[in-house]
Amino acid sequence: PVQPVGALDPSLLPQVEMETRGDRILVAGPEFGLEISGATGEIQAYAHGGEELILTGPRPNFWRAPTDNDYGGRWQDRLGVWKDAGPGIVMGPVEVTRLAPYAVRIEAQGALAADAEARYDLTYTVLGNGDVMVESSLTAGSEDLPRMPRFGMRMELPRAFDNLRWFGRGPHESHWDRKAGTPVMTFEGLVADQYHPYVRPQESGNKTDVRWMTFRRGSGGPG
Repeated sequence: PVQPVGALDPSLLPQVEMETRGDRILVAGPEFGLEISGATGEIQAYAHGGEELILTGPRPNFWRAPTDNDYGGRWQDRLGVWKDAGPGIVMGPVEVTRLAPYAVRIEAQGALAADAEARYDLTYTVLGNGDVMVESSLTAGSEDLPRMPRFGMRMELPRAFDNLRWFGRGPHESHWDRKAGTPVMTFEGLVADQYHPYVRPQESGNKTDVRWMTFRRGSGGPG
């Protein structure tokens, strides 16, 4: 069963240390180490308990693989500007602020290639216990851009974290316009089983109305 999460008591959090080395921002606590690029704001490495938990990311993402219905609406042509908008963001300087002995804030700002007046804001709040809270937002500029297919971030985890558990709609994939037959419950399964081999490759394994999601090692280790 899922245990309820109580309010966090700041007085119980360990102190967090931070250091800047060239274009590398290092943040560490007793049980974790985090490295962030001072040029892009992207996490370069994150280890907790001596184990690497992230391979790449999180990176801004405004695109998703189209479905057959999307192809029928010519999404790949009409909305294609968003496909490269995430990778094409030009990030500015990264700022580091100590909020408390147990908390550090790291902020970065970027501009879209398709709209120089648009502003992308990225903020990490790092606590001494290793919690990293990630927030991002996009403020529109003056360009008349088409509808955005998705707003989010992309990241890659080590392959060993192949057990997926989530509280949301399931057990099979669901979409904003195709979810009436998927109840909201706690589901779990292998990451590989979320993929469906459609005749024509398209978005697969999407989850809607997700409140939380965890990835764990096959051995049931930390996730």
